Amino acid sequence: MNMTLLCNAGLALQAEGSILLVDLPNQEYPPFYTLPEETWRQILERQPPYDRVCGFYFTHEHPDHCSRARVEAYLRRWPRTPCFFPDEHEPEGEVTMGPFRMQYRRMEHVPIPSPPVLVATMIGAGEKWVYLPSDAALDCEAHRAFLAGRRATAGIWTSMYLSLEDTRRLMKEATVRNFIYHMPAERPDAAGLWRKVDRNLERYGSELEHVTVWEHYPATVEI
Repeated sequence: MNMTLLCNAGLALQAEGSILLVDLPNQEYPPFYTLPEETWRQILERQPPYDRVCGFYFTHEHPDHCSRARVEAYLRRWPRTPCFFPDEHEPEGEVTMGPFRMQYRRMEHVPIPSPPVLVATMIGAGEKWVYLPSDAALDCEAHRAFLAGRRATAGIWTSMYLSLEDTRRLMKEATVRNFIYHMPAERPDAAGLWRKVDRNLERYGSELEHVTVWEHYPATVEI
């Protein structure tokens, strides 16, 4: 399986000749990196390699993770394309798109006003698995309960998980390799996210040898 970070939180997973788009297309959301218009045009027109898209999968519907308008524009042209959005009435489940199997469980979003319905997801293809908590709250016991002792090939986390001893331990338990995404496009950033990441890597480097911070787009990793 190959994982490509196309923008801020938008991923393209490739396996067995198919592509699954995760939290993509999304909307422009400064200070985060926006999906280039040319890439969106290629996706919309199903130009290679996006002629092999087998479905869209969304962890939640915040604008930095989802653009309903763009999804609808795509489905008008390619109406048979599978598409998954979390449902508040389905706390957990499984869905298949092409060679990909998504096992999901609803979790709390990090604390914000009017939080959306969000799912953490194990995405599998062949013998490879990716754990994607998305913007789930730092509830380690909820993650451990969902994972139930499983260890994924790779995990994709937000930078918040670098900050606490228990979340750093969770990352090492849950996955073999870990990647940090959803970072501002430029350094320095007004919110200080890059400063916090650099500080955590410096302080806890011995605990984070298995962690890579994604900061360039597109970024592709084979797992």
